[in-house]
Amino acid sequence: AHQPTVLRSLHLVQRYDALAEKYAVTNRGLDEMEKNRDEWQAWGRRMRDKLRKRAEAAEAQVASLKAELKAKGSRS
Repeated sequence: AHQPTVLRSLHLVQRYDALAEKYAVTNRGLDEMEKNRDEWQAWGRRMRDKLRKRAEAAEAQVASLKAELKAKGSRS
């Protein structure tokens, strides 16, 4: 009559261990996802800044070309 209780508690311990492992794996996964998210956000910011600088440079170029054309036009 003593055996089933021991087996039952052993079974519970195994289930507990399995759940604890599952939880640990989930936690590691979440940490990894968070790290990835932070890296992606940083990359996104760098790209955005780079593209903004390019766009500003292009705008400046267009403005100077317009000014140049205007100057040439008024001379002729």
